[in-house]
Amino acid sequence: MEDAYPYLPQFPESGRKHVRDQQIRCARKLKESLDNLPASDLYGRRQQGYRYMVQVFLAFAGEVFEMAKQGALGYSGVEAACEEFMRRLAIRVAGEHGAACGLSFMIDNFAHLRSEVWTDLKGLPEWQEYEDGLLSLEVPEARVPTPAEKLHTRIDEPICGERSLRMPGVLIKLAYSLTAAPSFHLIWYFVVAAFAFWSMCTASG
Repeated sequence: MEDAYPYLPQFPESGRKHVRDQQIRCARKLKESLDNLPASDLYGRRQQGYRYMVQVFLAFAGEVFEMAKQGALGYSGVEAACEEFMRRLAIRVAGEHGAACGLSFMIDNFAHLRSEVWTDLKGLPEWQEYEDGLLSLEVPEARVPTPAEKLHTRIDEPICGERSLRMPGVLIKLAYSLTAAPSFHLIWYFVVAAFAFWSMCTASG
């Protein structure tokens, strides 16, 4: 898959080799299984193709789970990486084994994996291993900043001109108060905040 999947920079070389080795082994098993199935057994051939995909996918997912446990990848990043790997794997399988396995239909016109294919893959017993891996991941709770921290937030990125600006605390408090102000004061608060911000930009230019 190294020529078909853009691995993350932090993906270890040992992990890439593991995925590649698994692909080679599973491809040999797939060929052997297809040789023993009659051409008329379309269901059996598709199931063998699906199992080949899931076994290669699980090798990749296992490496991604380890990266997540080491803090190199977040939970949403795990799912996104795995889904993209499966999509690209399906494209490759459809091209290389689609005719033999009856899986040429897996990808739609937008290069997405068809929903019925996802359903078939998730129906395999091997898919539970991936779900168990997701369940084993611990997601740290996001820390919510206190109101005081919000009021003292500083903006260090250049906004106007070439100089970095630090927004005064009074302007931050003004913006923060918008969430609590009565509805008939919202427009007035917005106008004052916009004028103050424009004045700062003009002075810094």
